[in-house]
Amino acid sequence: IDINLNGLPETVDFGKRLILEELRTKSDFSVLFVLKPDGDHYISHPFLVQKNLKKDKYNLSSRPYFQVASQTKAPVISDSFLGADGVLAVAIDVPILNKSDDIIAHLGGVFHLTSLSKLLDRNKISKFDVGFVVDKRGYAIAHTDIDVVRSDVRRKKITEHPFLKVFKS
Repeated sequence: IDINLNGLPETVDFGKRLILEELRTKSDFSVLFVLKPDGDHYISHPFLVQKNLKKDKYNLSSRPYFQVASQTKAPVISDSFLGADGVLAVAIDVPILNKSDDIIAHLGGVFHLTSLSKLLDRNKISKFDVGFVVDKRGYAIAHTDIDVVRSDVRRKKITEHPFLKVFKS
């Protein structure tokens, strides 16, 4: 692992990058990553993302989603955040356990919120008028109306959605 490259060099253990690229092309993840149990980056794909990580992003152990995943040993979805590419996103962290139930790595990925909203396509949930996903702070991270997510969701908590007003009365 090369700290200057935030993980494995691009040409080392290339087979792992091929696996991550195959997973990425079959999904809507913008980035896939593997972290060591202590939160240090092991590999991120695409490599350009790994290479361009800021030095304070090399270790993710202070991230709330990483801490919860480490404590519970269960998959965790982060709150929404502004990614390094300037796009609103969420991270998914899945701890990888050995036979002794110890975490040996964290497999993770980053979803742009617009990609997550495409999964809520109205044709897929046709029995409902609207569908949305909120993070625990109340911000919309996916919505059948993708413009809700494209707009400034940081100022539009989903608690303002007309659908939820029914439950407040």
